[in-house]
Amino acid sequence: MGVIGGRYRLLERLGTGGMSVVWRGHDEILGRPVAIKVLSRELATDRWFRARLRQEALAAARLCHPNITSVFDFGFDEKLAVPYVVMELNDGEPVSARLRREGALPWRAAVTIVAEVASALAAAHHRGIVHRDVTPANVMLTGSGAKVVDFGISAATGQCDAAPDGSLLGTPAYLAPERLGGGPVAPPADVYALGLLLYRCITGRLPWPAGTTAEALRAHLYADPEPVPSLPGMPLIVATLCLQCLSKEPAERPTADALATALSAVAGARAKPLPSRPRLPARPGPGARLCAAVIAARHRMHAAVVTVVLLASLGLAWTSSRENDDVGTAQAAAAGTGTGAVVPHGTGCKVRYRVQRDTGTDFGAQVTVINTGEHILTGWRLVFTFTGGQRLTSATKRIAQKGRRVVIRPKSTRKLIPGRSATVTINGGYRTTNPLPLTFTLNGYQCQVELLGAVVAPAPPAPASSPASPASPASPASPGKKPRKKSAPAPSGPPARGRSGFAVAI
Repeated sequence: MGVIGGRYRLLERLGTGGMSVVWRGHDEILGRPVAIKVLSRELATDRWFRARLRQEALAAARLCHPNITSVFDFGFDEKLAVPYVVMELNDGEPVSARLRREGALPWRAAVTIVAEVASALAAAHHRGIVHRDVTPANVMLTGSGAKVVDFGISAATGQCDAAPDGSLLGTPAYLAPERLGGGPVAPPADVYALGLLLYRCITGRLPWPAGTTAEALRAHLYADPEPVPSLPGMPLIVATLCLQCLSKEPAERPTADALATALSAVAGARAKPLPSRPRLPARPGPGARLCAAVIAARHRMHAAVVTVVLLASLGLAWTSSRENDDVGTAQAAAAGTGTGAVVPHGTGCKVRYRVQRDTGTDFGAQVTVINTGEHILTGWRLVFTFTGGQRLTSATKRIAQKGRRVVIRPKSTRKLIPGRSATVTINGGYRTTNPLPLTFTLNGYQCQVELLGAVVAPAPPAPASSPASPASPASPASPGKKPRKKSAPAPSGPPARGRSGFAVAI
């Protein structure tokens, strides 16, 4: 298979995630098995993705804890022109895979898993690191216990949670409500995700019904979690702690350390000790000032929006019993069970939909199709649906739209061999919003998805009888002009610009 970094032999491809490929490898110098995470060649020239991989290596390397996957090395292979991370090879499967196979876990097993994850996160928090993507897909079940993986979007406590462009990283199903405001990075956001992880493991579902990404994000902001069911033998404290973690107010949540101690006592396990000399950031730096500027700029917008950048596998629609939370599965796939692996029968695909231009009335996007399967694809057809009433302005024989459905076909002689990609540029316009398409199918197979852009989701509707706000009185009609007719509210779908809401880039 070849050698990377002059010492790591690539033996077997274990899985593919949103941005990288994980290989089973062998360290020829130390003579041990390893997992090698290699950034995909398509992204290797992108400075942002290279920085993310390096951030993952740096964050995990700072932590030494039995419930955190160890990072051994980071490097750049000049011959292959790709960066890579070398990690310990886990011998298990992600929690997400077990939940899909078995459903709800026995309560004691669920409590033990979350206690170990909480202990790992407590160690990270004591060193000033917030994971920001605690999901079932990023927790491995191994012979030595649960292990937290994928610190690719971790950040320092107090750092701005939003980049200068307003982007935010994470998985919508596990985003704490305060993160949707783009404030400073803080440990309580990880604790909120721990509460969701515990609820999910105990019940096999999320604590609120949500059929779409927008509904799930709105639930974080406004919905109260459904009660934790009473299970035979399970102490009441488990449900109490779970709901405390899911508090909308960060200050009302327990710390990861306290949660680990309490759950370990319930499960009969022993919490892992914290490091003796934690390294915490002394004071907010320039990042905090930048964060304040970002938030101030955001408040000046007509609609209060937050942009969330999500790299997700297999689309982004889920139900309350089975949400798609498999982000970071490239690393989880080191056990050979991540959902980043190809679909059955040797056919697999990944689609990257990147919004390159959005003026408020028209947009341009690049659609890249990657063959992650084992067969050459000829005469392939990619299908997706616009959800915001967008209309293509660049329709051709190969790029056609009927209603909301868009079909992209290759040139008649174009073959897509395994590992290769094809890119098509589309242009279109819209009247109100430009939400991203959420699912793509190639020849009937649902593809992995990497989406970058924005989709607006509605805030709860205001009561019809609410009086007009004194801060924004109705303006009298100008002389000679007819008053505007109020349009009837749409029964569903995204709001018009100017309404309060939030945006998600996936």
